[in-house]
Amino acid sequence: MILARYPQMTVVALDGSKEMLQRTRNRLARFGERFQCQLFDLAASDWRSIDQTISAVVSSIAIHHLDADQKRTLFSDVYRLLIDGGIFIIADVVAFQDQMGLKLAADQWDEEVKKQAL
Repeated sequence: MILARYPQMTVVALDGSKEMLQRTRNRLARFGERFQCQLFDLAASDWRSIDQTISAVVSSIAIHHLDADQKRTLFSDVYRLLIDGGIFIIADVVAFQDQMGLKLAADQWDEEVKKQAL
């Protein structure tokens, strides 16, 4: 969706699974050089020291694998990578402090799924 909506953007997909990267590479081949992907380890810091301008970081179902200290380091590193006004989007599993938070998130999820299905 990002590549289709923003023709000036380049997307670099990082994943720890060679199979997932190959599937993604095949699916997005039509975008040519605007799409790149590479194998990485989320917990490693080497990928966070790139010399590029980054407008957005999007993570889906990955950060929950890190412990609290690793998450703090990741968030700090991503913040440094982003341009002023950049965005960090996290779609992941979270732990709620109480049942009310869990119910609220579950209700919002159900509502969004219904909207998407219609």
